[in-house]
Amino acid sequence: MSKILCPVDFSDTSLNALEYASKIANVQGAVLIIYHVFTDKDYNKIVGEEEVAKTFKEQVADIKTKIETLAREIKEMEENSNMLDCYGVLDMGKLSTKILEKVNEESISLIVMGTTGFGKTSGLGIGSNTTHILEKANIPLLCIPDGSVYNDFKTLIYATDIEEEDKIMIQNVVSFATYFSSSIKVVHVNHKYKQLENAMSMQYFNELASFIQYKKIKYDTFNCKGDIGDCLLEYTRSLEGDLLVLFSQHKNFMENLFHKSIAKRLSLISSKPVLILR
Repeated sequence: MSKILCPVDFSDTSLNALEYASKIANVQGAVLIIYHVFTDKDYNKIVGEEEVAKTFKEQVADIKTKIETLAREIKEMEENSNMLDCYGVLDMGKLSTKILEKVNEESISLIVMGTTGFGKTSGLGIGSNTTHILEKANIPLLCIPDGSVYNDFKTLIYATDIEEEDKIMIQNVVSFATYFSSSIKVVHVNHKYKQLENAMSMQYFNELASFIQYKKIKYDTFNCKGDIGDCLLEYTRSLEGDLLVLFSQHKNFMENLFHKSIAKRLSLISSKPVLILR
């Protein structure tokens, strides 16, 4: 991982996500880009006011100073000495569109975004843009829910649909976990209590164990009669997991979970960070 993009609107939610991003960038020796998008709505609000305390250029200058200050403070922190670089970028346009453009321009390898959940707002609306990023981005997206506290990613939960593609994704999870010396629990939710499905998952886990050389990984099948998404959240909470990891290419799997994308919903309602792999 070489470059991490963290959109920031200076709300508590986005600044909390920035803390996660800085920790990851430090551990992995990556470049962290603090990204603020000044939207058309913000511009119209400023120029439309009868009495404007500051000109538009002054407003932009103030924001630029803020993100530059954030970047400088992060670089000066001793615990972030492994970070290759940290700098701020100010842009103007539609947030989700500009993020996707920046991903391509800078060859970003991870997006870290704050999410606020249903019925809440966060500054420039970072939470409301997350679902669009999920649909369009072709790189991993780490969603940090409002109020989540960084805890070194001690325990990762990877939800598998026991498909061949998972074998590649789990290796990516192992690569991420290695940086933090995390424990990994690979779980398959059997929401219909089918004995055949349990047998299939056991065979699949045996295949995984034969070629994945990571000492801190375990496999489990979780029988649950309810909603699979709710089951995953329950399972993550029961293990005190610090990060739930999903593979969003499983379209049928995702649709079956909530009749919509589980990645979208879980990134908004989970109290724990959710990493969506692409």
